[in-house]
Amino acid sequence: MKRMVISMFAAVVAATTFADTVAWWHFDEKAPGTTTSSGVVKESVSDATATPYSVNASSTYASGSYLPVFARAFPGLAVYDPVSGTTNANRSAMKFKTARGGSSPDGNGGRAYYGGALTLDGGDTLYAGCKNSITIEAFVCTTGGVYNTFAPIVGCVNDGNFTSEPWALYMLDDGTVAVRHGGTAYYQDDNKGKTAINDGLWHHVAWTWDGSELKVYVDYKLDKKKNSGDDRVYTRTVTLSYTAGKCATWIGGYTNYSSTSGGRKFPGLIDEIRVSSGALTPDKFLRLVPTEDEDTVMHLDFDAETSGEITGKEVVGGTFDLQAVCYPVSGADASTYDTANKAGATVADGIYSDGVADAASFFQATNSAGKANYIRAENVTNRLFPEGAPDPTNLNYTVEAFFKANSTAQIRQTIFKMGSDYLPAQVITGDSSHQHQLSFCYGSGSNHAWKEVITSVDAPYDDGEWHHVAVVSDASNNTLCLYYDYSLVTNINAYVPVKSTYPICVGGRKDSKNTDQFFDGWIDDVRVMKRALRPEEFLTTHSVGSATPNSLLLAKFEQSYDFVCDDDDALSVTGTGSARTGGSVPTFEKVSPGALLLDGTNGSERVENEWSVRINKSRVVFPVSRLYENDAYTVEFWAKFTGFDGDRAPDYSTKGQHAGILRFVQGNTTTLDWYLYRPGDELMTLQLAVRNADGTIPNANYLKWSLPNIVADSRWHHYALSFSPTEGNTKTAIELCYDYQSRGTNTVNSLMHFNAGGHSLMIGESSSDSMPNILGYVNCLRFTRGVLTPDKFLGRVRKGTIIVIQ
Repeated sequence: MKRMVISMFAAVVAATTFADTVAWWHFDEKAPGTTTSSGVVKESVSDATATPYSVNASSTYASGSYLPVFARAFPGLAVYDPVSGTTNANRSAMKFKTARGGSSPDGNGGRAYYGGALTLDGGDTLYAGCKNSITIEAFVCTTGGVYNTFAPIVGCVNDGNFTSEPWALYMLDDGTVAVRHGGTAYYQDDNKGKTAINDGLWHHVAWTWDGSELKVYVDYKLDKKKNSGDDRVYTRTVTLSYTAGKCATWIGGYTNYSSTSGGRKFPGLIDEIRVSSGALTPDKFLRLVPTEDEDTVMHLDFDAETSGEITGKEVVGGTFDLQAVCYPVSGADASTYDTANKAGATVADGIYSDGVADAASFFQATNSAGKANYIRAENVTNRLFPEGAPDPTNLNYTVEAFFKANSTAQIRQTIFKMGSDYLPAQVITGDSSHQHQLSFCYGSGSNHAWKEVITSVDAPYDDGEWHHVAVVSDASNNTLCLYYDYSLVTNINAYVPVKSTYPICVGGRKDSKNTDQFFDGWIDDVRVMKRALRPEEFLTTHSVGSATPNSLLLAKFEQSYDFVCDDDDALSVTGTGSARTGGSVPTFEKVSPGALLLDGTNGSERVENEWSVRINKSRVVFPVSRLYENDAYTVEFWAKFTGFDGDRAPDYSTKGQHAGILRFVQGNTTTLDWYLYRPGDELMTLQLAVRNADGTIPNANYLKWSLPNIVADSRWHHYALSFSPTEGNTKTAIELCYDYQSRGTNTVNSLMHFNAGGHSLMIGESSSDSMPNILGYVNCLRFTRGVLTPDKFLGRVRKGTIIVIQ
């Protein structure tokens, strides 16, 4: 998706470069899904420095299967370099796979570690200018694999001595960031960091050294020391040395695999590693930016580099020659860029998509006369008009913004307005008659009749918190909608004409009707789009990387058995359907629980969901061996169970009979790792059998959860099972959620790692053909890394405050 951003900077001005980029790995050489090979990966700075480099993808016991693989990078995002002012496309990242298994006595308790790494020779030549100062930065995303002690991200190694690297960047087993500088480790005791990055989300990590101070950053902020809470700033004056002819760069791990150090491989994705010969400040670190969106008419992000008063009239320029004119009030009442108070750490397209750093907001305060600065962008609506459209006309558009009220003054305050006297759309805060309320004003019909809707909210707009507001015009349906914090406030069936000469006003209005509706507070990220957006497409704020797709595999059952991986094409698999004894092959039918939103970890995509698979003495089998490499995972699905194999359990409760729902088995065998089923003589119970590593299933591993209704009640329900290691990786905690409510967590004395072989997931399969088969429908089954909370489950559409329209 393309996006055109009009910044309050006017234009990017190239700053004086105080650090040279000496190495930068994009990992864009091959298409996602391609296994890396010798000589492929190059650093991108210049051919001269790239020449001495060769790449070797080292492997472990299972040779080729654990070589690093090119994988999908950040969805829809490019990489912006503030040092050069350039933006680069980002086609792929490097994925490193790790696992534990095998019979070698080396390593952790008899379990060896699998994993590959990249080695690049010639570091002494490349880093010659990095002896007295340096910056190392990268984007990383963990995928849940196992490793021993720590996971190297990138490091420079002299002569294979992995304990005295000139420099290195690691992730520890608790997910915090570690640094080694000139052979000294900065990750133990009081030097240990506080911020964890092992949550399956994308993070930016960096450390800098200016010859005197070493600083560690996570997501553009100085990391804190775990014990003291102080910033991770260390005094370090030792010059970095590089051994000529014996220096190499290691990415994603170290070479040996059968010893303790062999477990040192990174479990996940690494991208955009950059080494600079100087200490960069966070504003010069690499940033993720959406690619241009051709439907964006205007986006005022107010991200000035520094706080300061707005004094000029022309404060926005660039694309489309648009101008935002401010009417300044001098002195203490003047409007400013505010870098301390802003809508969020990042602002993103779509509720769950990745975004860009939010550096500042627009702040204005009314003076004693009730006046303040505001922004006026002229002729913006001209960009909404299709060629040949009449003027005025009804158009598709969206106007949205974040705001935070600074005052509860009993005067009307304009957040934003599009249009002139007879305006198409305006959002205003309350007045003396409508305190704590929002007014939505619009012009309707051929005579542009002015109308107003007063809205009340449970949480008032002036509560000192940031809020999001949006106006959406859908010309195809002649509707105009107002959204507050992503919830629909009002849906008006009206023809709303737009002229091509309308301006956009932010924080105030100037026309013949009223001149004193100035906003008192903060406004951030005002965007105009020339299409009617859905709420999940609105701008949102979140921490860096918090919406990275985390789904492993998803089966939608839209007339196919495709199990699609959202972040790696190589992980897509296809299942098979077959009949059980006396039954029929599964069929696809137009029966579903309604439109689903792939929520939380998988973005805000609304999926096609017309079909479900019918289980009628049937089974569906998926090979899912790659899921077995993950320590913690969640499996969830929708189902409507209508009964059981009638000739075996006509009353649904024949004693001793049970019906299988899901079986997770080893390879093509019937040996289960876990088995979810309904016990035959307990109508309102689900039971899980879990096998220990030694192959046994003791009574303690038969886990039960009670439900509020019978299992086969012919209604759609959502089921979720999560598995996570606990108590020093000696046990597994298993939680069952039913209709988004936890039914409790049980613990078994076993890890969910029994061997490194392939596995299969069997749907509708009982433990033997002598047991009854559950009947009904299954819809949208998903495996996800990590333990999800219910708000991240499938079909969990965000619901906002109920609005009363007065």
